[in-house]
Amino acid sequence: MGRWRFILVQLLVISAGAVAQVVELDKSDVPVDVESGVQQIHIAQGIDPTTMVISWLTPNYTAPAPASQVRYGLDPDNLDWLITNQDAFTYTIPAGYAKQDQKSPYPDYTSGWLHNVELRNLQPNTLYYYQCGDFSILPSNGDDYPYTPPTGRSGTLFFKTLPAVGKKLKEPLVFGMVADIGQNPDAQRSVLRLSQNDPALILIVGDDGYADCVGTLWDSFLNMLTGVSSFVPTMLVAGNHEVEWLSNATSLETQIFMSFEARFRMPQIAPGVITSAPYPPTLDANNKLCAPSKYQAGYEYGNSYFVYAAGPVTFLHLNPYSYTNTTSIQYRWLLSTLQGIDRKKTPWVVAVYHNPWYNSNTEKQNEFETIDMQATFEPLFYEYKVNLVMNGHVHAYERSYPVFQFVPTSDATAYVMAGTGADSVHDNTWLPQPIWSAYRNGSQWGTGSLTVKDDDTMTWQWHWNLDGILVSADEVTICNTHLGYPTYCQGYKYQCVARLRGINKAGWGTEAAQLMLNLTSEAAGTVASQMKIDRPNSKNNRTMLRNANGVLRVDFDVFGLTTEEEGSASAAAVETYLSSTNFVTAFGNGVTRASARCGKIKHETTGPSRAIEATKPGAKFIAFRLRRTGEYPHKMCMVTPKM
Repeated sequence: MGRWRFILVQLLVISAGAVAQVVELDKSDVPVDVESGVQQIHIAQGIDPTTMVISWLTPNYTAPAPASQVRYGLDPDNLDWLITNQDAFTYTIPAGYAKQDQKSPYPDYTSGWLHNVELRNLQPNTLYYYQCGDFSILPSNGDDYPYTPPTGRSGTLFFKTLPAVGKKLKEPLVFGMVADIGQNPDAQRSVLRLSQNDPALILIVGDDGYADCVGTLWDSFLNMLTGVSSFVPTMLVAGNHEVEWLSNATSLETQIFMSFEARFRMPQIAPGVITSAPYPPTLDANNKLCAPSKYQAGYEYGNSYFVYAAGPVTFLHLNPYSYTNTTSIQYRWLLSTLQGIDRKKTPWVVAVYHNPWYNSNTEKQNEFETIDMQATFEPLFYEYKVNLVMNGHVHAYERSYPVFQFVPTSDATAYVMAGTGADSVHDNTWLPQPIWSAYRNGSQWGTGSLTVKDDDTMTWQWHWNLDGILVSADEVTICNTHLGYPTYCQGYKYQCVARLRGINKAGWGTEAAQLMLNLTSEAAGTVASQMKIDRPNSKNNRTMLRNANGVLRVDFDVFGLTTEEEGSASAAAVETYLSSTNFVTAFGNGVTRASARCGKIKHETTGPSRAIEATKPGAKFIAFRLRRTGEYPHKMCMVTPKM
C-alpha cells in the first residue's frame, strides 16, 4: 500500500461522524488505485442540497469512451438507482512554455476520460451510497462484488447531503476551508485536517495543486484529494495558478482556464465561455504565463463564478481574474444575485474568491485586478450585508475586524485570508499592522472551519497543522448583521454604541470618529473597539437625510462589557469625554451641557429611530446605547446636548 493509500485510509478513520454509519467498508474501497480504472473522484453540490455531481477520470483515453454511470441508493448493498450519460470527454494541452522568456517548458498532455454525472431530486440531510464507472463491464471477482472494484468502476462510497434550505438547523453545520494547497507532505497534512471537523462541505479557495500547465500534476492533485473529495462535496474557485495561459493554444476557447473548466463541474449559471484572453502583462513577477498573479480576462459563467445554497448559507464564488468593473457580466450577475437572495431562507451570505482585499503582508500588494474588484464589489457587500469573505493567494493567515473601505465598521463584512494550505514557503514579512487587522500569522500552515450554529451566530476557526493535533490558533464568533447584530459578538454580554448625528461637515465626521476611538479600554471597560462613518449618500442614512441635510453619522462600538456596572461606567466615561476640551473644540458650544439618562426600552424602539425623531436639521445628537446581546429588553443610555 503506497503513501497516499495510507493517508486516505487515515482520513476514513478520522472522519468518524460519517464513517460510523457505513458497514463492511475497508481500504480496498478507497478509489485511487490505477488498476481499478477509476481515479480522481470528487463530488460537488448543485445549486442546492437536492443535487450532487459525481466526477471522475478513467485513465485510458483511447476510443471508445467508457460509459459515465453512477449507481446509488440508501443501502450500500442495494444501489437501486442508475444514472447514465454519454458525455465523457478528453482534452489536450499542447507542449509550450510556462514563462514569457520561453523557459520552463511543459510537455504535450492528453487527459484520461473525464466523467460528470448529476444526481437530482435527492433528499436533504440524507446519507447516500454510490459507485461510479462503467457498469457494462462485468465483475471480475464473482460474489465478492461490489466490495472489490472490478476494472472500470469504483468501490462503494458515500456522501451526505446538506440540510434543507429554509429550515432551522437541528445541529451545528461545519464547512471546511483551505487555499493555496500544493503537493507535498505539508499539503497532505492539510488534506488530513480538512476531515477532522467532519465538514459537510469543503471550500478550496484557489491555487488548487499548482499544476501550472503540467497535466500530470492535475492528475496527482486530484488523486491526493480523493480520500476527502469522494465523500464530501468539494467546491472550488479559480486562483492565478488556474489561469494557465497556454503559449501554443489553438483557439480562444482553449487559451486560459482550460484544465480548471474541464475537470470540475460547479453549479453553473450557464456553460463557461472565454470572451477574451489577453497576453499576461510583462510586469508580472517572473513573467509568468501559466500563473500570472496580475491578470484579468473574459472568463464568464461555468466554474468562473456561481452561487449555491447550503443549508442556511448562500455561497457566492467569485473570480477576480474575470472582469469586475460595473459594466462587466460578473458585476451585473453579482448585483442581481444579491438582490435576489431570500435571507429568510438563507440568513447567511459568504463570499469566496482568491485575492484578498485586506492584506497587510508584503506579498501580493497593489495587484490591479484586486484593486478593481474591491472598488466595485465592496459597496455591494456592505449594502447587502455579506457576512464573511474567505480568501487565499498570500501564503499566510490574516483575519480582519469588520471593515468597510479600510475603516473598522461594526456591521460590515469580516475577511479571512488563509492561503496556508501549504505550497512551498511561508510569507512571513508584514507591513505595520493596520487598524482593521485583528490577527495575523505567517509561520504556520493550516486550514479553516466555519461552524454555523443558527440564524444568528457562526464561528470561524483557523487550525494549525501540528503533528496530529487539531489546534485552533484563531477563533471568532460572527453575528448576523442582516438581523441587526454587530459582526463580532464574541460571547460578549453587552454592547455599547455611541452615535453622533447631525454633523453637517465631512471633516467633522472624521475627527469625531478619531476622538471617539481615543476612549481607552481602561475607561470604557472594553476588549475591542470599532467605528464607522456613514456618508450622506449611504443607503442607511436616507431616512436621516429627511431630517438633517448633509448629516454624517459616526458609530463607536464598545465590546467586552460583561456587567451592567461596566456598562454604567462606560456611559459615564462617554459623558465625561463628550465634555472634554478636545471634543468641545471640535464640535462647538453646548456639548459641555451634556447629560445622560437610562431606561428599559424594547428592541423596536432602540437608539436609531428615537435619534431620528429627536434630531433637528443641523443639530448635534449623541446616542449611547447599552444592549444585552440577543436578549430583551435592552438598556438604553442617551447622552444629548441641551439645545
